Amino acid sequence: MKQDFSLMKEMSIYTHVGPNERFQQLNEFLNDIQKREEGRNELSKWQINLDNELVQLTEADRSRDGRSLAYLSAKNLDKWILIYSQRDSQIAHSFVDSLYKVCTAFGMRVDFPEMIELPDDRSETFIRAIENKANPQLDLVCCILTNNRKDRYDAIKKVLYVDCPVPSQMLLSKTLQKPGQLMSVATKVGIEINAKLGGEIWASKTLMLICIDIYRDSQSRSSQIVGFAASINPTCTRYYPRVIEQRSTKDFISGLKSCMQNALQKYHHVNGVLPAKIIVYRDGVNDLQLLDVTENKLPALNEICMKTQEGYDVLLVQVKSQICHGISQYDKCSSNAGCVCLHIPGTINVGICNYEFLADCSELVKCDHNNICYEPDHRCVHHPRCQSAPVCYPVPTYNRQLCPPLA
Repeated sequence: MKQDFSLMKEMSIYTHVGPNERFQQLNEFLNDIQKREEGRNELSKWQINLDNELVQLTEADRSRDGRSLAYLSAKNLDKWILIYSQRDSQIAHSFVDSLYKVCTAFGMRVDFPEMIELPDDRSETFIRAIENKANPQLDLVCCILTNNRKDRYDAIKKVLYVDCPVPSQMLLSKTLQKPGQLMSVATKVGIEINAKLGGEIWASKTLMLICIDIYRDSQSRSSQIVGFAASINPTCTRYYPRVIEQRSTKDFISGLKSCMQNALQKYHHVNGVLPAKIIVYRDGVNDLQLLDVTENKLPALNEICMKTQEGYDVLLVQVKSQICHGISQYDKCSSNAGCVCLHIPGTINVGICNYEFLADCSELVKCDHNNICYEPDHRCVHHPRCQSAPVCYPVPTYNRQLCPPLA
C-alpha cells in the first residue's frame, strides 16, 4: 500500500486537514475529554490539567520581524575567522556585510573577521587552516563549505571539538547564494552564533526544556550512550548536561531518574523555585518505542517530579520527532524503500524522513524567500524530482507509520 502513489495521494485528501477544521476537531476532542469522567480521572493520575481553549497565535515571519528586536543578552563577535574556498570569495564578503547589518540591530557588535581564502575545498586544506589559526582567544571559527559532504563536515568539527576547542559555525555556499535570501540567512546565523557564544535570545519563564538523545554504535551493540540536557534558567540559555551509558533498560531508567533529580535541584538552586512546566524532547522515537517511552520513561520522570517537593505540580509534556541526522541527501532513512531523507534548506545533513512519491512537482509550491511553508502539514525541503529547489512538501500525520526508522 505504501508503495502505491495513487492510493497514498488519495489518502492524503483525508489526512491533510485544513487549519480551521483541525482547530474545530481539537476543540471537540478537548471538550470530550473534559466531559468524560474516565478522561478526567486519567489526567488526574498524571496531575495534568488542560485549559478549556486552545492557545491562539498570530502569524509572523520570525526572520523579518525579529531583525528589529534586541537580544535579552548579546555577546559581541570581536575576534573571529572566516574560512572559505577561492570560488566563494564574493559570497563570503557579502555574508560578512549582511551579518554585520542584522547583528547591529540585535545589539550584537560584529567586527570584521580575518578572511582566510583557500585554493581548494579539500578537507585537509580546511583542517590545516584551522590548526594554523585557531586559538583559545578566538570567539568563533566560521567555515563556508561548497557542499554537504559528511566526511569533511565531521573532520572539521572533530578538530574544533577536540584539538582546537573553539565555537564554530558551518555554512553551505549554496545557502548564501539564494537570490534575496541572504539577509534572512544572516539573521538565523546571527541568532545561532549569539547562542553559541553564551548570549540569551528568548525568554520562557518557569519552563524547563529537556532534550534526550541516544547514540548507537553500529560496531558495538552491547551499550548505548544517552545524552541528557535540561535548561536551568528562565531564559532557557543555561543547561545542566549529563551523559549516561546504557547497557539495559534498568540502567536507562535509573540514570534518567538521577539526571532528572539533579536537574530539578540545579534549577531550584538557580531560580529559587521549581519549573511550572517541563517539556521533554526525545528525538528519533518510532511508534513501537513510543509505547515504552509512555509506559516507562515518562512515569519515571514524573515520579521524580512528585518526590522533589511536597505538593509540587508540574505539567510534563513529551515531544517526538521524525528527523534524519547525518544521512546524505535523498539517501534511505527508513525500512520502507520509498522513504528518503529530504534535506531542510540551510542545514547540513539534517532533513525529514518522508515518502518520496506523495506528490508531483507540478502540484507543489515553492517555499517563500524565508524557506517557510504556509500550508498545513507541509515542510520546506529539497526534493530529488524537483531539480533540488526547495518546495513545500506534505508531511502527513501518519508519517511514522509510513516511514518507520531504520533499526
